[in-house]
Formats: sequence, structure tokens, C-alpha cells
Amino acid sequence: MSLAARAAYRQTALETAPKSTLLVQLYDRLERDVRSAIDAVNERDIEAVNRELQHAQDIVEALANAIDLRVWPAGEGLLQVYGFIMRELLDANFSKSVDKMESCLSLIGELSAAWRTAATTGGGARAGMSVA
Repeated sequence: MSLAARAAYRQTALETAPKSTLLVQLYDRLERDVRSAIDAVNERDIEAVNRELQHAQDIVEALANAIDLRVWPAGEGLLQVYGFIMRELLDANFSKSVDKMESCLSLIGELSAAWRTAATTGGGARAGMSVA
């Protein structure tokens, strides 16, 4: 499969996937980024740590921006959790703290499991998420 065909397939998959599926995929990638950053710290690859944690921060920002408080006022609590994760990722990137990365990974894993459950029961759409 050519690169152009692969890119077109990916774009079509993104445009037609249910929002709950996209949300779960974002969490999967977020977990992968933080795990990769931990590996990079252990390998002393500072550039990779920075790259992976910056991408993780981009995902957390996208997740936070997807919450529509007009539809889901209780989402304020989740926004606070995302803010905490963002601050921890920023600090982890500055300090190269594996402990902080693992702490974030633990929270992300719990959130991921909850959204995965919501996606299979249809609860994600009712929770005010507007993943585009």
C-alpha cells in the first residue's frame, strides 16, 4: 500500500469512526506517549522524552477542549483532572521525573478504562464530549 493510500485510509477511518472510538484511541496514544517518554528517560534520550511528553500534553489539551460544560456541567471535575495531568507532564518534562510520569500514567489508565466502559455502553455521547 502506498503512503498516499495509507494516509487516505487513515483519514477516512478518522472521519467515519464513532466519537467514542476516537476518544479511546486518544487515550491509547496518550498512554503510549507517556510509556515511550519513560523508556526514553531510561535510555537517556532527552529529545525523545521532550517529544513524547509534548505530544502527550497536546492530547490532554485536546481532551480538555472536547468537554462541553454546557452539555455536561459535571465535566468541570474532569477538566481539573486534565489540568493536574498537564501540570505533572510539564513538570515531568522539565525534571525528567519517571515518578511523575508513572503517576500520570496511573491516572490516565483509570480514565482510559472508564471511557472504554462508557464507549461500550454508550455513555460517552451522553457525557458532553465533542471529539471531532
